[in-house]
Amino acid sequence: MSKTVFRSEKSIVDTETGEIKRLESINTVRLPEEPPYVKLYLDDLVRINDLPKSTSKILYQFVRK
Repeated sequence: MSKTVFRSEKSIVDTETGEIKRLESINTVRLPEEPPYVKLYLDDLVRINDLPKSTSKILYQFVRK
């Protein structure tokens, strides 16, 4: 979900008649950051699943790096 952080409006006016010919609105938005991710192949996942549970903390630290 995006959030508007700045909005500006600009009017293009006919100087002879004072008529507004065009109204431009500019929104600047901030998009949420993508969460950290890891690319993992299915074959590797099977091998990781076969490792002893005691290695999970170590693997987690490797993945974060």
